[in-house]
Amino acid sequence: MFFKVYWSHPVPHIIYLINRLSSIFINYKILYQLIYKSSTTYFNLKTFDSLCFTSTLDSKRTKLKFRIKKCVFLEFKIRIKGYIVLNTKNRKIIY
Repeated sequence: MFFKVYWSHPVPHIIYLINRLSSIFINYKILYQLIYKSSTTYFNLKTFDSLCFTSTLDSKRTKLKFRIKKCVFLEFKIRIKGYIVLNTKNRKIIY
């Protein structure tokens, strides 16, 4: 059920992974390194549909509000370090 509703979110995730794999067609080089002239890192990889937690900014919460929210990972943001997640409580997408 989850996958049918949010089926478009794994597509950028798959492209993100393919661009960071070596390819036989370009002599086992990584496409990302050829395009952006920088090395790839694999430290921020996440699994689609996995549990994650988001933190609320200090300016948008009070002392008694919860600091984190339980979410599900959907995809990576393009060209910046960030994620797109789904809040499990109210089913809203957080960018």
